[in-house]
Amino acid sequence: MILNDQIVTNHKGGSPLLWQHLFWFLGHPEVYVLLLPALGVASDIIPAFTRKPVFGYRSSVWCLMAVGCLSMIVWGHHMFVSGMSPFTGEYFSLVTLTITVPMTIFGVNMLASLWGARLHFRTPLLFALGVIALFGSGGFGGLFLGNATADMQLHDTYFVVGHFHLMIGGVTLLGTFGAIYFWFPKMFGRMMSETLGRLHFWLTFAPFFTIFFMQHFLGLQGAPRRYYSFTAFDFLRETRLQNLIISIAAMVLVSGQLLFLVNFVWSLFAGRKAPA
Repeated sequence: MILNDQIVTNHKGGSPLLWQHLFWFLGHPEVYVLLLPALGVASDIIPAFTRKPVFGYRSSVWCLMAVGCLSMIVWGHHMFVSGMSPFTGEYFSLVTLTITVPMTIFGVNMLASLWGARLHFRTPLLFALGVIALFGSGGFGGLFLGNATADMQLHDTYFVVGHFHLMIGGVTLLGTFGAIYFWFPKMFGRMMSETLGRLHFWLTFAPFFTIFFMQHFLGLQGAPRRYYSFTAFDFLRETRLQNLIISIAAMVLVSGQLLFLVNFVWSLFAGRKAPA
């Protein structure tokens, strides 16, 4: 700004690095805002179809609270390749790997809740089990991305895409579907079709896991994200079959959601009445 022919403030533009810090300070806790409710839904569904209370209920609650608090101080692991000081990167690596402790305890508690139970494999339980499966496999990939040394090799590859979508996409999506199937009778007084529900689960879980689990291996082969046609590179031509399988699985995944829409709408008006 110029005042009386004198430069009062020397404006040089914004700071991309500061913008990244602010974005990820919001963005990383926001991931858990979506993730934690889905885990809570799974914790509610499991006792209803195992005929036993969840294992370690109090420790699971404390773990979820710890994850919510720790999620506020780990945003920097998204910025290991931004020129961050190695000492700062070491801090963010440490706290990021620390957050895996309560997450692991919660996951083990969910698995222990199934031990010795009489499982009734109804549609809500299938989706709850899918939540546990995607939570475990997606969280394992996070161990590599939380380490600064490994992340510098995997950053901006399809490994990140696979990890992110297994966690924020898969866990949240399957948790949402599980909640709808579980509470639909209480909300509308009718039952959803069990046959269509189970078919919907397999047409959702199987292709979803195929897509994003395979993307981890694309990332390990160096496939970059955000490229229009990365298979044009010679060293990535061997990934074409993997991309074909992923594309087919994606079409199956999208098509399977039509079953849910049909089941939902049909059950609203013609579904079997829920028992009182």
